[in-house]
Amino acid sequence: MKKSSLLTVFLAALFILFSASLLYAQRGRICGVIHTRDGDTFEGPIRWDKNEAFWDDILDGIKERKGRHDGRRREKHIEIFGIRINWDEDVEESKGSCGIKFGHISSLERRSRNRAILRLKSGEKVTFHGYSTDVGSGVREIVIDDFEKGEIVLDWGDLDEIEFKECEVAGKEERRLYGQVETRNGETFKGFITWDMDELFSSDILDGEEKGRDRKIPFGKIKAIERRSRNSAWVYLKDGDQMKLSGTNDVNSGNRGIVVKDPYFGRVTIEWEDFDRCDFLEGGEKYLKRYDEFDGGHPLYGIVYDEDGESYEG
Repeated sequence: MKKSSLLTVFLAALFILFSASLLYAQRGRICGVIHTRDGDTFEGPIRWDKNEAFWDDILDGIKERKGRHDGRRREKHIEIFGIRINWDEDVEESKGSCGIKFGHISSLERRSRNRAILRLKSGEKVTFHGYSTDVGSGVREIVIDDFEKGEIVLDWGDLDEIEFKECEVAGKEERRLYGQVETRNGETFKGFITWDMDELFSSDILDGEEKGRDRKIPFGKIKAIERRSRNSAWVYLKDGDQMKLSGTNDVNSGNRGIVVKDPYFGRVTIEWEDFDRCDFLEGGEKYLKRYDEFDGGHPLYGIVYDEDGESYEG
């Protein structure tokens, strides 16, 4: 084979590998069209509240519970000197905290500073109220990497409606952090990592101080992080370098938690006092889910048994 032909094949292989890497960066990403209250429209991958960017990430909120006592009034009474006084009192609405994976959501409509209507792929509509930073004015930021305009930072008050959809386009490489975390009592958890409730991409930055100097290290260059004390950590780089960092909530007890999301069993949050070591690994891309792998969910159905032996099915 001629040298020119070999060079062509080699360059083609490099292009395929490079393209696959960039496509990987977007595969599994939350994506959609955002309509703002002032009439603008943006389309592209979305990073929600800093720490949700993939279809299997969870939107947390408060949901109104529907039950057989909805809309009823409750009679109350008191007795004074043998005289009974009765009155009716409205029963408070029953609400409960809950969460739903972004992949199950068809659209989200902002209704007020603390409320949204979710339309699920199943056709169901769900009213979500804010209690964390995922829904309502407490959302830290919503970043959309528009295909034409680049990154745009929005807040909750900017939103009108979001239509979620699949997209897979070339872009900057932002691999999802994946690894194994060990606790101080010897438990191990393996899955996707969100560090300090914020950092989840290889391009995100670990902040700290070393010998009085500020250090900003992309997670993609880090091999492992090990808790050294309440106020510091050892950071091991892929190039063999090692350093002690302190001075920020990325590497001390101010850390808001290391989240490990097991692809099969769910998520666990590990506090700094329980944390021992995190080793970053390759291979997480095989667990990324596409938007069409979510169906909108369905009601749980089962049989509940009480301690008297009675059973209830529904």
